[in-house]
Amino acid sequence: MIRIIARLGIVGAFAIGAVYCARANAAAPYPPVGIWQTEDGRARVRTEPCGPGGTNLCGYVVWLKKPNDENGRALTDKLNSDPSKQGRAILGHQVLLDLAPNTSGEYEGKIYNSEDGKTYDATVQKVDSAKLVVKGCLLVFCGEQIWKRTADVLPGQIK
Repeated sequence: MIRIIARLGIVGAFAIGAVYCARANAAAPYPPVGIWQTEDGRARVRTEPCGPGGTNLCGYVVWLKKPNDENGRALTDKLNSDPSKQGRAILGHQVLLDLAPNTSGEYEGKIYNSEDGKTYDATVQKVDSAKLVVKGCLLVFCGEQIWKRTADVLPGQIK
């Protein structure tokens, strides 16, 4: 009986240690907050903590190289599948949709592309203090961009 209790105590200690290590490894990485310029230079996105406890990552368009259409009007989300959202301005709307941290140090969730009105599965990974890898996928087809941190403020940029 004493041997069984001792073995249960050892097994229990290992189980508690395993749970503690798993929680330590699954700890949320520090969110890559800031202003990031897209790889093609056509937009800037402000990332910030969001969601429960501020552990998730959201991103908003804060600058566009060409913010207006050919008639000088602000670009709108005209390709959105939801007709009620087609009149909203692209500048200022959310593109990174509540990405949650995973155990690999990435953020996973959805990214919205106003150029086609579609939402894609996405991962965002901080390469270093100046670069993010942003990957969007639809089924098995994926695209990837490197976004670079910016410190300057351009004319028309939302602060």
